[in-house]
Amino acid sequence: GLSFACHQSGLAFVVLPALAWAFAPRAWSGVELRSRLLQGFGCAAAFALVAFVSGHLYYVHGRPGGEQVIGGGTHDNAVAIGGQSIRTDFEFDSIPRLVTALFGYDPALVLLGILGVFVVWKQRPLRACVVACAVVAAAALVNPSDHVRYLLPACMLLALPAGALVERLWLQRNLRSLVVALLALPLVQAVRFDLVLRRLDTRAECEITLATLPAGSVVAIDHYGPQVDLSEPALARLATLRTLYAREELRRAYFEAKVPPPTGPGVDAIQCEDLFGIEPKTLEYSVSANETVRALGATPKDVLAKLGVTHLLLVERRPGHEARPLAPLVAGREPLSVVDPSAEADDPCSEAFLPTEMDFPLTGLWQVARPGPRLELYELQR
Repeated sequence: GLSFACHQSGLAFVVLPALAWAFAPRAWSGVELRSRLLQGFGCAAAFALVAFVSGHLYYVHGRPGGEQVIGGGTHDNAVAIGGQSIRTDFEFDSIPRLVTALFGYDPALVLLGILGVFVVWKQRPLRACVVACAVVAAAALVNPSDHVRYLLPACMLLALPAGALVERLWLQRNLRSLVVALLALPLVQAVRFDLVLRRLDTRAECEITLATLPAGSVVAIDHYGPQVDLSEPALARLATLRTLYAREELRRAYFEAKVPPPTGPGVDAIQCEDLFGIEPKTLEYSVSANETVRALGATPKDVLAKLGVTHLLLVERRPGHEARPLAPLVAGREPLSVVDPSAEADDPCSEAFLPTEMDFPLTGLWQVARPGPRLELYELQR
């Protein structure tokens, strides 16, 4: 109930008590059936009551309309519960990537957990956990919102058969060294992860550089670049392209009141995502469907020129391994500044997604020295 009150995906946790109820040793007839049904309905009512009181009282006192404010509500195949919708359609193409990424995060848990299923299945009380793990994992793997974090509930349940198998292996003296090695691997990876995340993000360093650009500079920031605090001219420009978000409105209010914003004057910048439509899988750019943006030009080059953009910040999350749609605008030019997260300067990392999820962190964590993508700042030809 509390998990569902906090986030709509917490509804998945109803699977665990439901399966525990189904696998309970009570009979399915007579007095025991009535007792089973009463307990089941009682638990379901308690779940609904806790979820309603803790997180969904807006059904009584009202709420702002439109889940689209938060996201996910614009899809056709979606069910809205609370402030965000749940996608109900399926996507199978992402299964190999998610499985590979999960294995890369903790191969010991995956291997021991899968093998341990054969150990715990013999124990009736634990069968509910095994089935729940399979159901939750399957739902996360085929969900169109293909994020590894949605597999975390399955990982929690997978730890039970993994632990049962480790207990069995530990009884064999000749296998104890193998157990220690398997358990040490995630510890080493976790320490490496913490060390990397403690270092300054490339985008934070780049913000310092952008703040020192000459007066009159206007910088276009590529997708996944830093979300800088905008200057007064930048906010005025952005307001002509789209409705300002809450934080942007608050910042503009400081300027209108002639009060210096707490974070300083800001940067005269514009995010490319406000100008160009982006295909997430290919990162190909085209001029946005926004009529105001289309009036500026038919190509990214025309749009940037019309806006008076003087600098371009290119972003690479796969340094040297992915095409950058805006790179032709600065072909043959040397960057003014480069911030590279790679651990080795002469060996570009294959993925620079931190602090978000990585494709294969088992090796990817050791290729980067800091979080954030590779950033290159160029001056555009006028």
